[in-house]
Amino acid sequence: MEDKETRLPSYGESLASPDRRRIMKMAAAIAALPLASACGSGGSELQAPSDVTLPDALKSASTRTVSFDANWQFFNGTLDPAAASLASFADQGWRSMNLPHDWSIEDLPGGSDDGQATSQPSHLFVFEQPTLTSSAPTRIGPFDKTASPGDRATGRTIGGEGWYRKHFTFKPTPGQQVELRFDGVYQNSDVWINGQHLGFHPYGYTAFAYDLTPYLVAGDNVIAVRVQNLGLNSRWYAGSGIYRHTHLTTTNAVRIPRFGVGLTTQQLSAGSATVNAQITVQNASTASVSTSVRILFFDASGKQVANASSAAQTIAAGASKDTLLTIAVPSPQIWSPDTPYLYTAVVQVNNAGTVTDQTLETFGIRTVTVSATDGFILNGTPLKLKGGNVHHTNGALGSISLGDEEYWRMSTLKAGGFNAVRCSHNPPSREFVQAAEKVGMILLNEFVDMWDVAKNPDDYHLYFPQYWESDLESWVLASRNSPAVCLWSIANEIYDSTTAQPRGQQLITKLKSLDTSRPVMQGGAQGILSIYNGPSVAPYTDFCDVHYEQSYVAARQAVPNKAWNQSESYASTFYDNWQQVTNNSFVVGDFVWTAWDYMGEAGLNVPALIDKGSDTETSFLGPGFSAFGEQAGGAWAPYPWFAAGCGDFDLIGQPTAQHLYRRAVWNASPIEMAVARPVSGNQQQQAFSFGWFDELESWTWDVPAATSMRVHVYTSADRVDLHLNGQLLQSLTLQATDKCIASFWVPYQAGTLQAIAFKNGTQIGSKTLTTTGASAAIQLSSDTLTLAASPDAVAHVLASVVDAQGRLVPDAVVRVSFAASGGQLAAVGSGNPHNVDSFQRGKRYSYHGKAMAYIRAPQNPGQIVVTASADGLSSASLTLTVA
Repeated sequence: MEDKETRLPSYGESLASPDRRRIMKMAAAIAALPLASACGSGGSELQAPSDVTLPDALKSASTRTVSFDANWQFFNGTLDPAAASLASFADQGWRSMNLPHDWSIEDLPGGSDDGQATSQPSHLFVFEQPTLTSSAPTRIGPFDKTASPGDRATGRTIGGEGWYRKHFTFKPTPGQQVELRFDGVYQNSDVWINGQHLGFHPYGYTAFAYDLTPYLVAGDNVIAVRVQNLGLNSRWYAGSGIYRHTHLTTTNAVRIPRFGVGLTTQQLSAGSATVNAQITVQNASTASVSTSVRILFFDASGKQVANASSAAQTIAAGASKDTLLTIAVPSPQIWSPDTPYLYTAVVQVNNAGTVTDQTLETFGIRTVTVSATDGFILNGTPLKLKGGNVHHTNGALGSISLGDEEYWRMSTLKAGGFNAVRCSHNPPSREFVQAAEKVGMILLNEFVDMWDVAKNPDDYHLYFPQYWESDLESWVLASRNSPAVCLWSIANEIYDSTTAQPRGQQLITKLKSLDTSRPVMQGGAQGILSIYNGPSVAPYTDFCDVHYEQSYVAARQAVPNKAWNQSESYASTFYDNWQQVTNNSFVVGDFVWTAWDYMGEAGLNVPALIDKGSDTETSFLGPGFSAFGEQAGGAWAPYPWFAAGCGDFDLIGQPTAQHLYRRAVWNASPIEMAVARPVSGNQQQQAFSFGWFDELESWTWDVPAATSMRVHVYTSADRVDLHLNGQLLQSLTLQATDKCIASFWVPYQAGTLQAIAFKNGTQIGSKTLTTTGASAAIQLSSDTLTLAASPDAVAHVLASVVDAQGRLVPDAVVRVSFAASGGQLAAVGSGNPHNVDSFQRGKRYSYHGKAMAYIRAPQNPGQIVVTASADGLSSASLTLTVA
């Protein structure tokens, strides 16, 4: 088979070492081999080597499965499938592109081209600028105030129907098997080859594949894909299109099928480990065959450390057989958040002395249990999960999943102190899971947001009764070899009191038939004793889960024989939540909503306003607000809000004020300090439910001198001294009831504000904020200065607005223009959750003095020069090396 695309590697297909960039470079070089060498000789047999080395295995695997992402054609609109699915359909005028792709993040036609009207940084505009909703552009970038079916829930974006077509040539070879895999399509996809309908896949988050073998013809072939994201079908921004990678796998007739290798740590001790390998061999030929399987383990350096082989067995034509091998690994390196060590398994199928198929799996050696007395136990040791919820989307890039993007996000969360992520509320991408494996992040992997009962009229509930079993199988098997996936969740907040229990039991029975090595829960709801939690769910789950509770007394009384977890909690009650985790050994952990901001559920983080001087600065609920704040200023803030605004990290990965507080409560930092945005009148802010204060690490405010400013110091200290321009203003003694927050009223005066924290009379830390000068220049920084020549390579270039002394101007709003010579400027963005604007035109207004450019690498080595400029400011440039 000769594909018209340039050969590109599938990110992580052969990753066996924590040194991600070195391996990506190796994989990219291997993947440059012509596809014909893999597919054109698909009927031949690979000669069994006298011994197997990891480089040999990498090369073989890279030719077995190749990327199918390049050189697609795209049309956004409705077409007649009877015509558009045919190979002869005229698609020459369609837009050319590479996958993955999300059309809902792209600019809508006829919109405004300048987001200045909504660029103000204050979250308080819902109180102080109520006319902004009517004066904001009705359509700009991907946003439309009135035409979005999902409105607030999906971030005011548009779905619709889209078509993808791809031409490729095929050279037939007897005995060849060709399979096309989609890692994720949102949603309701139909796939054709040469006009032949291959299938319909409704769920937007599970991988699926089609056998192309019977329908391929010599010469030109065409894949056509229709995607329909119609109506009200999601409670958050989901994106639209083939937003995850595609792959083409070519094998002989006797082969290991997709998800045909399962690896489980059976026994673990300090000096040895035992790993069980379940290997499926499929015989797609017309005659019975005698086969054996061999598995080899390689460590991160490429050294072979263990192997095992099976006896020969006969597999009838058209049948499959499973083989179970037990492999002893001496002196194993253990996977954990502190030591995320990965091995590579090479699995071979042998037929009459020759290797007919070979594949690779990355895995880690570790054990997981959950105990009613000790909570979550990893490798025999109890561990409290410092967790956060994360949706699948990636800010300005939309829903597309790229290896470097997921690695950057996962690394940022890990550096922020998180050791666990809940994949809310759907299966994550392969790249997301692989990133978690590498950085040492525990994943609570979740299946669905609904079962048979709708949360939206057009959501997956329409298809769940027919498709849940195949989707659950795809979900589990896709991640079962990952050491990062430690816990399963079969659903989120199921509010069906009539059928939930039998359906939940049905799902878990199916799941346990596929994997018994991980504990399983069902995402809870508010109310420990409600019919959706605890006693109702406990009979069929391994541990219980609840949302937005501050005490486990009732939980322990209701279900004393199982562990409890809180997979969603408010930022405003984090101190109480974490006390419950640390004070109760049976509690697994706490997962804040959310760890990373996301588009949709617009405006969860609007603070309330209360009378100045109130002692209730943080609250479970705001005054007069329901749990979801259905008053102005609570959740569901009006347009132009498009993002939730409630993450520990904002849309471009910058830490927010609630994260400063979390660091203090976790004792990750001795002291943090932030200043609340001033409120007009005799009022102050209150953080409640999902939200936190609109505040910054800033002592640069455009207010009259002596304006009373609210200063929050976050610390586990027992005393805080606050100084302004060298003078002691106040010394506060902290008690447990202060919940790690020291609050001060400070008359504003430009200069230096310093907080010093003491514990038992000893200084443990200090924090200083200094008034900066006017905006003078742009500075650029990047998470990396070297990129692999890979389509999954992304650099995150941060533009900071600084004064003449190079200090960040904390609340600066300027329009930054980005350009990238030698690379692709894939998107631009900021952390502002209500600045509706284009993500693709290269210009973005800064938020808290920052904006970001997402730079994708070309397929050849070279250099990328990124520049950033703004009117009246000195520009900046930064050079990235592509190797």
